[in-house]
Amino acid sequence: MPNKIGIYIPSKGRSDRAWIKRGPLSSIPKSLRRTVTYVVSENEYDEYSNMLPSHVNLVSCPYDNNIGKVRQWILENAEHKYVLFSSDDLKFSKREGDKLLNVDKKMFVLMLDDIFEQLEKGYVHVGVSQRAFNRDDSKSYVINQRMNDFYAYNVKKVLKSGARFDRMPVMEDFDMTLTLLEKGYKNIILYKWAWAQRKSGDIGGCSSYRKSSVQASAARLLAQLHPGVVKIVEKESKVEWGGLGTKRTDVIISWKKAYRPRNKKPITSFFGA
Repeated sequence: MPNKIGIYIPSKGRSDRAWIKRGPLSSIPKSLRRTVTYVVSENEYDEYSNMLPSHVNLVSCPYDNNIGKVRQWILENAEHKYVLFSSDDLKFSKREGDKLLNVDKKMFVLMLDDIFEQLEKGYVHVGVSQRAFNRDDSKSYVINQRMNDFYAYNVKKVLKSGARFDRMPVMEDFDMTLTLLEKGYKNIILYKWAWAQRKSGDIGGCSSYRKSSVQASAARLLAQLHPGVVKIVEKESKVEWGGLGTKRTDVIISWKKAYRPRNKKPITSFFGA
């Protein structure tokens, strides 16, 4: 398995954050850390090199201020059959009945095995549930739903499909998932496992350039690229989110409607069948 799947962690503007070492890196056993690669911009390479352990791979990417282009660059340059993307601030849980237990290093290997198994079964994109929404202990997975922050791809099949990350500077993972679903590739999101973010929209990362205009433009483009399944809405939160203030232009996505077998006609209305 280690030779077939690589874990890639894009990071930006967080080389001085002590908590980054308590992110996904703290859950990954040393035996697998050679499969882990942090991807940073060229102008931050030295800073991250001084911060990360020497046994972790670090590469510089020619793109900055555009996570979509960074992810596409990773896909096109990865040397693994499968690529697992992880945000740099995650911690993981395992469901045991009605409880979610913290994942230790041995459990992380089991989680990676489960993801690998689904990729080997033929799923082109595989995700793990977000802890905040992992409340149902009666199911072990869902099909054709949102994937974000921790997900894996069959590199060759994604590249062959024509689906790309770099059409959008943010919401690029939504665009990728929707495109693959529309092309007839089901996804699976595992509910035996879960991830949680340290803080959504924290300093660094996409928050460093995801201004209100960028967010609104991405929402409109996503709706244009996926008519009938993406609806633009104005959202308001009690606290500031990702540097956008309390109000932002966002989207509601009908994930299951996006999936269509190859002989199914395109959807033309968000509320239609």
